[in-house]
Amino acid sequence: KVIKRPMDLGTVRQKLEDGKYAKLEEFVEDVKLTFNNAIAFNPPEHPVNVWSSLLLKTFESDLPKILQKIKKEVRRRSDE
Repeated sequence: KVIKRPMDLGTVRQKLEDGKYAKLEEFVEDVKLTFNNAIAFNPPEHPVNVWSSLLLKTFESDLPKILQKIKKEVRRRSDE
């Protein structure tokens, strides 16, 4: 399979360190793209596929809690 929009966690980390994400949604999209690419490229029984599926589900289920914490911190800082 050909991955049309390659992405990996090393690139995500570099983009974070370089301040390349203007919006949180861009970061979330790249993380999901990383896992979805791994799932698409590797057969279902392959460990990379299995772990990518698990990590994607975990990321998506934890994301609302993380976003709430970020919003609280932003409000706290703006109140200072």
